[in-house]
Amino acid sequence: MCIRDRYQRRVHGFIGKADKVENVVVELQSPPGLEAQCSKVKYTEHPMVMVHIMLTAPSDSPPLLKVSFHSSGTQEQIRFALPVLLSKFIEPLDLPLDKFREVWNDITLNKPKSFEKLDVILKNPAPSHLTHTDVLKRIAQLLTDYFGLRVITPADISNFTEISAVGQVLLKNAEQKKFPTSTGAMLTPTMVPIFAQAEFFPDVSMSEFRFSIRSSDVVKVSGAVLSLFKFFVNPTS
Repeated sequence: MCIRDRYQRRVHGFIGKADKVENVVVELQSPPGLEAQCSKVKYTEHPMVMVHIMLTAPSDSPPLLKVSFHSSGTQEQIRFALPVLLSKFIEPLDLPLDKFREVWNDITLNKPKSFEKLDVILKNPAPSHLTHTDVLKRIAQLLTDYFGLRVITPADISNFTEISAVGQVLLKNAEQKKFPTSTGAMLTPTMVPIFAQAEFFPDVSMSEFRFSIRSSDVVKVSGAVLSLFKFFVNPTS
C-alpha cells in the first residue's frame, strides 16, 4: 500500500508465508532522485516494515527491497521493486484550455532554451482498426490514471486530434534535512509544472503521433516523464 503525502510516500509491506517467518533482515536500495529509509521490522502476525520515500530529483527507476528471513528452518531471500516512481509525486492542476495554450505558446515561442521544450514522434501502439480519437482517449486515461495529470476536455469531444494535460511534480524542499515525522513537519515542496500534449495527424499517417512536454527551468523533469511514458506506449523501442 502506498500513501501519498506531498513529496513523501510511505509504503507498508507484510512479509508472510503459511509457516512462521523469523530473523527478518531488510536492505533498501534507492536510485538517484529518491531518498528512502526503512523502519525496523515489526513482528505482528506477519513481520511488517514501513518505507518512507522522498523525491529529490526526477527519477524513472524504483527503489529495491531485499528481504532475507528464516522459514521452516530454511534461509530464504526475495528481492523486488517498490511501486514508487516519479509519477507517484505528480498532482493534477486545474487549468482551462485557453490558459493552457497561452502558457504552452509562451514557453514554446518566448522562453529561453533553459526551459524544457521536448517534442518526439512515437509509434502508434494501437491496432489499426482504432481511430485517432480512440487512441487519444486511451492515452488520456494513461496520463490521468498513472501520471496523475489532469487531461483538459477538448473543445469538440466528438472529433479531436490533440489532447492536453497538466500537473506538477512535487520535490523535497532543499531545506528538508530529515524525514518528516508528520505532515506538519513537512516544508513546502518545490513544485515543477508539467504541460503535456499528444497529437495525431490522421490525414498524413496513423502509424505515429506527436508527444510533447513543456516545463520550467527549475528542475529538469521532461526526460524522466518521457521515459516512463514510452515504457507504457512503446516498451520495446
